[in-house]
This record gives sequence, structure tokens and C-alpha cells, in this order.
Amino acid sequence: HTVAVPIYGKAESLNLATAAAVCLYASATAQRETN
Repeated sequence: HTVAVPIYGKAESLNLATAAAVCLYASATAQRETN
């Protein structure tokens, strides 16, 4: 458990970072298409 928890936390933050990057990329692409 002591090993699994930190790894899970890292995976969780990585998923959040990826989701944020995808959202930013999607909004940037949408703005470019609108303009």
C-alpha cells in the first residue's frame, strides 16, 4: 500500500495535467477556427 498510493497519486496528477493540456489545445483550436 505504501508503494501503491504515491504511484496512484502521480498517475492521477498526470491524468489531470493531460486533461488540462487537451482542454487548452481544444479551446485554442476552436478559437483559431472561429477567427
